[in-house]
Amino acid sequence: MISFPEGEFPNREQLEDIEDQMCKALGFGEHQRISAVHQDTDNLHLHLAINKVHPKTFNVHDPPWGYYTRDRLCRELEQKHGLTVDNGVGQGKRFGKEQEMNAHSDKQTLWQWIQDNAKDSLTQAAQTAERWQTLHEQFAAHGLVIKPKGAGLVIGTLDGSVHIKASSVDKSLSFKRLSERLGEYQAPAHDKQSPQQPKVQYQAGPRMPDEAARNLYAEFQAQKQHAWEQRNTFKTQQQAEKEAFNQQLRAWHQTERQKIKTSSLPGAAKRQAYQQLAQERQLLWDTQRQKETEQRKAVFETNVPLTWEQFLVQTAERGNSKALELLRNRKQKQARMAKALVTAENLDVARHIVYEHLKPIAKRNGDLLYRVQDGGSVTDERTRVRVDE
Repeated sequence: MISFPEGEFPNREQLEDIEDQMCKALGFGEHQRISAVHQDTDNLHLHLAINKVHPKTFNVHDPPWGYYTRDRLCRELEQKHGLTVDNGVGQGKRFGKEQEMNAHSDKQTLWQWIQDNAKDSLTQAAQTAERWQTLHEQFAAHGLVIKPKGAGLVIGTLDGSVHIKASSVDKSLSFKRLSERLGEYQAPAHDKQSPQQPKVQYQAGPRMPDEAARNLYAEFQAQKQHAWEQRNTFKTQQQAEKEAFNQQLRAWHQTERQKIKTSSLPGAAKRQAYQQLAQERQLLWDTQRQKETEQRKAVFETNVPLTWEQFLVQTAERGNSKALELLRNRKQKQARMAKALVTAENLDVARHIVYEHLKPIAKRNGDLLYRVQDGGSVTDERTRVRVDE
């Protein structure tokens, strides 16, 4: 699967080239494959189903270290087609600090949510709790858990979908300090009869500057959830109808075959009758499949799960000023640093902008990578300054 960042929609020619180049690089250029583009999530993505058996030699091809080949080619294809340049193998370490990750993302991270909603009460509990269970109860009240991972502790959501290093929130939550106060870690004791319900809870999503924006995002989530529910309800209903039709078709076919079998028709006429019956069955089956396809297309086109940006565009077009404001902020944020660099009159001016706004990270090949808090990315390759994001 080849996935693209939210809001990025390559055209058909770009997708075909990306598919071809990826298959060739992995050694599947001559192999049979089926590819499909999906827009059923926030990220447009391309599925590739490849037959690993070569159509002529019949040898099974299983490329060694394919992950690194795909990673290298992704960076090359992003540059070639002017797409967002993502992180590669080993590059994720530079985002290890939750504070840096929060600065690079326009989404509400768990770290930032805890800073805004739970840090004070959690740190106070870490300093005053006399046993692990008391601390667990305080975390559960915020829809969080604290548990061991590796050599330390992590704070995560109840569903386990995301977690961060506990000491990144506050040093008082480190494994060393808590174990010195409370002793060896003890897992929370769950009350099955009356489980504790969180008073507040983290939800992933864009950062929201005010109540109106949060209400708008809640509306977006509800609309998106409704679209998925309508699709799932239809698929369940259509599957039941499909099974009922297949049973009726099978019963009808068996009845008609029995009539032909017990008839007084000569051998040649019987064979012709069987063939005609098979054609009728195939026609009924094809008609039903076409009907199902048209129904599915109609329901799916009516209930499209929009991305956040698509929702903002549609809502702004209906005259919602808050949606327009959020949409403009997103676009301005993406374009601000790139515009400053590409409009600089000379290299010295561009370097001044880079050094003033960006914190450099040296790479092994001598390049300097810079990232700003709004998510921009710039690479200084000695002979040129490249705006990646």
